[in-house]
Amino acid sequence: MEDETYRALVDDLRAALGGDEWPLAARVGDIDECERRAGVPMSPSYRAFLLIQDGWPDYANGFTIVGADSAKYEAALRDIGETVDIERDEWRQTFGEDTPEAVARYEQEGSALNRLEADYSPYVPHKICFGTDFNGGLLFFDPKGRNARGEMRVFRWYVDSGTQAIFESFADMLRADLADAQAEKSDAR
Repeated sequence: MEDETYRALVDDLRAALGGDEWPLAARVGDIDECERRAGVPMSPSYRAFLLIQDGWPDYANGFTIVGADSAKYEAALRDIGETVDIERDEWRQTFGEDTPEAVARYEQEGSALNRLEADYSPYVPHKICFGTDFNGGLLFFDPKGRNARGEMRVFRWYVDSGTQAIFESFADMLRADLADAQAEKSDAR
């Protein structure tokens, strides 16, 4: 996606979601440090987003998208950590120790309880979480399935119900949330 097209997408989403103050662009060094902590390169569309604005405190569906400057998002990062710890503990109580073999089997078996997880149930502690709704909802990248452009799939996931949406990239999530926000505005008229 070209920079101007991507910037226009973010601008349109800003207008649709409302608000008038946006975080400044992330510093490249902060993004590099974020990637170092994650242990993998970020999806190109997420990296491009961070170069436009460093996170999004009042994003769609009640989520906060964490930026590269972790000091600005301490509460969100703390909530993400707590949610992941809760999920890990519940998983261990249900399935036993989270060995690589047990996790691989769990993810491959899927879940009959959630149609979006029929072929694949994500083990959340192994994902790259970048958003929270402060109520058991997470946004995360799945580093296992990068496409040819280097993009990772994005999951919108909740402790009580699992996966609610899967997007092929961060940019696809932004597009979907823009369409939802525009539809809500249209319905309100």
